Amino acid sequence: MKSSIAVSLVMMAAMCGYAAAKSADNRPYVAAFAEHSPFYARCIPAKATGNEGGTQILRVRPEGDEVVATFAWYNRNGIVMGWSPKAGKVAVMRVRQDEGLPPDKQIELSFHLGEQFLRSYTTEDLAKLGAKVEQDANAVERGLGLTSKRAVYQIEGCKQAWNTNDYYFSVRLDETQTLSFDIITGRLCRVVKDGSKQRLVPVEEDSMKDKPADPTAGGDGEPAPQP
Repeated sequence: MKSSIAVSLVMMAAMCGYAAAKSADNRPYVAAFAEHSPFYARCIPAKATGNEGGTQILRVRPEGDEVVATFAWYNRNGIVMGWSPKAGKVAVMRVRQDEGLPPDKQIELSFHLGEQFLRSYTTEDLAKLGAKVEQDANAVERGLGLTSKRAVYQIEGCKQAWNTNDYYFSVRLDETQTLSFDIITGRLCRVVKDGSKQRLVPVEEDSMKDKPADPTAGGDGEPAPQP
């Protein structure tokens, strides 16, 4: 079992890094935390292409695994998860859910806390934040247009601010620039040193002030113990 999970993680890392590879049809997969965790995800497509399908976040229980969140979508390019002790929920980052759309419509990153949608960032949004944009070879191969573009980045996973219960998703653009997203809000933040600990400082995104999150999105929850 450990071996199969390790193989899945290696495959997920390859997809998140967008290494050049032959595009394949959608297929079911399991996603796990990078570290030991009672949570994992089952990702099942409804069709050979597209986002239709379902994703479930489950908690391992001796008496039978418990479903803690359900989403009515499938993400072929993978998801990244993190646990928020403050909210007592699993945070999910969808990685590049669209292909072949205009840069201002094509979603690169989407954030959820529990089952609540928080915020999305398009190819255009990431370009404004410093990401390089290049031709999307996979989209071209799939017949979605020779002008298809994508933002270039590498997913570094979910990280903890030192000596706190605050966590953030880290997305590297290049050797000098990394974007950090608070897992509770899905918003861009800076990780700054504050004495013997770090803290997350929200970044005012001038180019996206008029792009609110889904109105049903949640905010900070009550503190909860680590599962």
